[in-house]
Amino acid sequence: MIWVEESKDEDFDYNPDKEITIDAKVQIYRNKLMIRGESNLPEGAILEFNLQPYQEEATAFQVETYAVEPEDKISTSGTSKIGGGGSIEGTFVKRPDDTKRYRLEVVFDPRKQTEDIQQSYGPLGESIALSDGIISLTDQSIKVTVIKKYVNLMKSEEPNGMMANLDFTSLKK
Repeated sequence: MIWVEESKDEDFDYNPDKEITIDAKVQIYRNKLMIRGESNLPEGAILEFNLQPYQEEATAFQVETYAVEPEDKISTSGTSKIGGGGSIEGTFVKRPDDTKRYRLEVVFDPRKQTEDIQQSYGPLGESIALSDGIISLTDQSIKVTVIKKYVNLMKSEEPNGMMANLDFTSLKK
């Protein structure tokens, strides 16, 4: 599978009824990450969490400022469903090595939703309005619109590397 990011804000319509908000936080422990938050997605919507390592030569400053990209592999992942009232069910993701830096991403992918949710946002996300974290990707020549937010995790001995409570952010504002 090849993903190509190709989005620009002007590619998306503004429709407040289809705008998606994901306000998530991660609590960092030595060997696990606890994710919680809120969203305006409907109950039962599925969010994916993917943890990607950074290369060893990436400096703390480069990682903190999002100046480098993580490796193309996923170390570990998890999923969560939106509960009643828009709460993101508490989810734990394993942190394989606390001496490495990682990027944790939360993804709303309409292709992985129930038919009811796909009716609201389109099976390929074509009805998602301009939202914080909106990204258009190409997967095998098919254009897909998803919501992605990120947070960078530092080594446990670095500031914000352990017991920190960090917010997910979009890389495009």
